[in-house]
Amino acid sequence: MKQVAIPRFCTWADVDKVAELSEKVLNGLADAGKSDYFGGVDADEIAAAMMDPSTVIVAEDERKDIIGFLLLQKPSEEEEEIYASTFPTKYRKNEGIIVNGIGVDVNKRKGFFATTMLEFGKDYALAHGFTEYIGTIHPKNGASENALRHISDDVEKAEPFTHRTRDGRDLLRQYFVQELI
Repeated sequence: MKQVAIPRFCTWADVDKVAELSEKVLNGLADAGKSDYFGGVDADEIAAAMMDPSTVIVAEDERKDIIGFLLLQKPSEEEEEIYASTFPTKYRKNEGIIVNGIGVDVNKRKGFFATTMLEFGKDYALAHGFTEYIGTIHPKNGASENALRHISDDVEKAEPFTHRTRDGRDLLRQYFVQELI
C-alpha cells in the first residue's frame, strides 16, 4: 500500500506533537549514526515559526497522524546580511524564506513526504512574496538535498562551516539558496 502524506498548516494544538516528532527524528538519526544531520526544533522554535509571514507545515498520514514537519521562517536582518554576503550574485534581500527545520518520522522515510511539504511550502512562499528557499544543510545530507532538488535544481551551496545549536552541539553545515521560480 502506498503511503500518503497530506500537507497542511500547523495549528497551536499541534505544537507539542511536532516537538515530540522532532525528538523522535533526532533519536532515529542518532541510531543511524547521523545525529549531526538535524539540529532539532523545540516547542519554542515551532511557536515562533507560526507567526506570519513565517509558518509551520505538517504532513499527516491517512490516519491523520503527524508524520512530518517543515518550519519556514522569515530571516532576521542579520540573517539577510549573511545570505547576501555569502551569495552576492544569487541572493536578493527580502526574497528568501528560511527552511529552518524539516523532519519526517523515521518509520515513514522514502515516501517523498519532505518533498510534499517543500512543494506545499513553495506555494506558501510564493504567495507571500518569497522567491527563494534559504537555509543550512549538512554537506552529506543527501535525503534533504534530494528533496530540495525535487523542488528546483537551482540550488547553490557555500563552503561548510560549524554551527552551534541551542543545545550546545557543533554541527557541520553549508548555507544554501534555491530559486523557487
